[in-house]
Amino acid sequence: MARKYLRAIPEGMQRLEAVGESILEIPSDEEVERILAAASERHRVSFVLMAYAGLRPNEVRALRWRDVRLRREGEVVGGFVSVRERRSQGETHTPKTGQREVPVAPELGRLLAGIEGVGGAGREGLWR
Repeated sequence: MARKYLRAIPEGMQRLEAVGESILEIPSDEEVERILAAASERHRVSFVLMAYAGLRPNEVRALRWRDVRLRREGEVVGGFVSVRERRSQGETHTPKTGQREVPVAPELGRLLAGIEGVGGAGREGLWR
């Protein structure tokens, strides 16, 4: 059987991912601080959850207030975030690494406590 090659890539065809391992580029502390300083308040919370709690963007999109448990001793001193699902392309799925609980550092806890129930941060969705 003879091979028949396409003369051009069909229009609208999705690009294939590169074969092989990719090198993860982790931003420096200075780069993270610049990103946080330039971000809007709404985006800052997302970036902080990614930078300081290690959540992936699709996990942040699926996060709900019921998943956030802050521990208070007068002020917020910690807590945890339950990563139960991820949201990608409008669909919700179980995270790649499975469900897990991520500890919340006091700084992140104070930021989350500051937006809890304020403005668009409703009881159900974190940013809705």
